[in-house]
Amino acid sequence: MSLIRAVQYEQLLNILRLQYPREKLNNQKSLMLVPILYPAPTV
Repeated sequence: MSLIRAVQYEQLLNILRLQYPREKLNNQKSLMLVPILYPAPTV
């Protein structure tokens, strides 16, 4: 059993994406958020 459901995880990511748009993630401290918030599309 997971601590949070997939729906809750998606909601959290959506909130974080609003707070940290891709354009603002340009410093070293924020770069580790990029793969989490903006993953590469899967083929």
